[in-house]
Amino acid sequence: MDETKLNSTITNNTTVNQHGDDITALKGGFTVSNAAGAKQDITLGGATKKNIKFEGEADKIDVAVAADGTDGAKVTVTANANLGQNIDISNNSTITNLDNRVTTNTSNITNNTSNITKLQGGFDLKAGSTTSNVALGGATPPTVEFLTADDTMTVGLSGTKVTYGIDKTKLVQNITGDVINQI
Repeated sequence: MDETKLNSTITNNTTVNQHGDDITALKGGFTVSNAAGAKQDITLGGATKKNIKFEGEADKIDVAVAADGTDGAKVTVTANANLGQNIDISNNSTITNLDNRVTTNTSNITNNTSNITKLQGGFDLKAGSTTSNVALGGATPPTVEFLTADDTMTVGLSGTKVTYGIDKTKLVQNITGDVINQI
């Protein structure tokens, strides 16, 4: 074997030379960055493999890395089950404003609850010594009915106004009938 000829063939082989350039470029590696653009250089080649670690904040974000068939790895990022207990939202103005509105209205809520309870107690109607409660807040609204003792009186309802009247004709007939019966 002619060593000089072999070296010349290798040196002048464009395919071998191109692969050398490609390998050098690959050894240069790549960068990984966050949304703000802070970059971390990852070089390739050498005796040990470089590792890119995906890590979530403890008790807030979970990260799982698993094989994805023969294509490589799959990274899954999920909220940790304890996220709601461990997240600090004190600098979130939407949450802070909502908390302030609720805190400000606590006494209103308490007063409204008390007023509703009182209203559900209803009101009493009284005639002589008889009292009856009209309860409010049930599934159907209560009805209060206004009646007369006999047909000599009338009762009318216009909006919220109840009007009692006397039917003079019937009253006279009843009085006349009573007087005749007594005589």
